[in-house]
Amino acid sequence: MDADLRQLIQSLQAQLQAATDQNRALTELVRLQGEAMARIGAAGGMPAVPAPTRVAMFDLRKRWATAKASLASFECDNNRALVLLGWAPPDGPFAGIKLGDRDPMSLTAEDVDQYRAYRVTCLRWAGMAQASEETVGATTIDREVMILLRILNFGVARNTIARNPIRGLKSSGDDGVREVIIEEEGFDRVLHALGDDQMMRANVTLAYDSGMRETEVLVCRLPWLDPDRGFVHIPAAVAKNGHARVTDLSKRAWREVELLPRHIRSDQLWINQETGNLYNKRWIYEKYSRAVRKAGVTGRNGEWPTYHDLRRSWVTLMRRRGIAESVIMSKSGHQDHKVFRRYSIVADDDLRSSWEDMERGRQKDLERIAEKKRRGPHRAADVLSAGVAATTTNLK
Repeated sequence: MDADLRQLIQSLQAQLQAATDQNRALTELVRLQGEAMARIGAAGGMPAVPAPTRVAMFDLRKRWATAKASLASFECDNNRALVLLGWAPPDGPFAGIKLGDRDPMSLTAEDVDQYRAYRVTCLRWAGMAQASEETVGATTIDREVMILLRILNFGVARNTIARNPIRGLKSSGDDGVREVIIEEEGFDRVLHALGDDQMMRANVTLAYDSGMRETEVLVCRLPWLDPDRGFVHIPAAVAKNGHARVTDLSKRAWREVELLPRHIRSDQLWINQETGNLYNKRWIYEKYSRAVRKAGVTGRNGEWPTYHDLRRSWVTLMRRRGIAESVIMSKSGHQDHKVFRRYSIVADDDLRSSWEDMERGRQKDLERIAEKKRRGPHRAADVLSAGVAATTTNLK
């Protein structure tokens, strides 16, 4: 037993040494490449490119975070980066070494494949102190990997690393389109489940009736609301795409907001009256999730609606109610039609409704044609002449 244990320890030490040697070799290669680029630049009369300095992925993430901290999506993106960089491959030359502690140039597509295989076994977060029975979806994993690519591209742009070692890496191919829509009847049940929790009633009603993103709702201020015109003004600094926009403020959302208590030193809507701080985002999500489950509201595929599905429902209901797609995109902040279509879900009722509209339109056209045939060409000409004569008489 002792001999087997000793052999195992020696094997692990050998693997660790090999990983260390490979990391050092890659770092030296990057250094030599940088020096070569600098010499070539000087010899050719071009600006010399300074040699990249050695950093670990955690260090590169910090620099990226400093540059991107003002973005509305930063909190989610940063959390995704920390989850990925905190993972260590179970085997291979870098077994047991977190991605965040490694040299960026040592990352490979195989590391990403192993991370995907691990992540798909993890349970999805469903509350502050509980885990869902569902595993993490392919779309979530893709977003985490895309953040890794962004950080590496940032390092290349800032000349911190020579190149992106996993450049060109593709997503898993799963479009991850959710088909969970909260109908008006279901939303009424959610409000009933929330009872007299005025803060949550106002919060979810504003989200459901405006199509605002979760973060936009969370930081919403009273001056943004224009009840007379029915507008919510979202500043560029808060919008995910960096462009200010105007969306809807429904009458029922304004009624709920009016009942909220006001803080003496802040115009924030969702502020703790005792501490003066914003309510925690996860705490709000947890209360919403409990209300959804209490109300028994699910999508047509049986999934529980997430908070973001409030926004998806708004987009879908706007389209159903005949609002032009360009107007919906202007209010929702979508700039890409491909992304917009992921939010506009076509249900069976929509298909039936479109069929009925087509039937009515077709019937009107057929009736018009039949009437034209019944009158005949001479009768139609007489009717047209009479109409012109009547118009001329009126003009006189």
